[in-house]
Amino acid sequence: MRAITRQLEPEWGAADRALAEGLYVYDADVCPGCGQHSSVLDDPENNVLTFEDRVCAVCAGSERHARKLAAVDRDWERRHTEPDQHAGIKAHLESARVPRPSDGRHVYLRRMHPEEIQAATHAHEKGAEPKEE
Repeated sequence: MRAITRQLEPEWGAADRALAEGLYVYDADVCPGCGQHSSVLDDPENNVLTFEDRVCAVCAGSERHARKLAAVDRDWERRHTEPDQHAGIKAHLESARVPRPSDGRHVYLRRMHPEEIQAATHAHEKGAEPKEE
């Protein structure tokens, strides 16, 4: 049987390793809080920053939805009080069997189909609350 030897090229060359090491050194000097590099933070003339607010419509919608769900959960908890500490094991087991609105809830974001957008627009124009799934 004949042995075949093959020379494999290294995945990383010397230049790639030098760049990766340089990035590591650079990242070590970045503030984890604000994300600015020490070269900016330590130089008063270069440390001229301003704060700007930007509203993301997706995040705003997500936060409104989370507040709506939290209100439903609070309402449910107000109507279904937990048994007090001395109520006994039977009361606690009975309480655990009552499903909560948040049980198994998974909130995800998906793009609406153009027909859904049109239906929601018409519902909004008529003053009806759009149906959420």
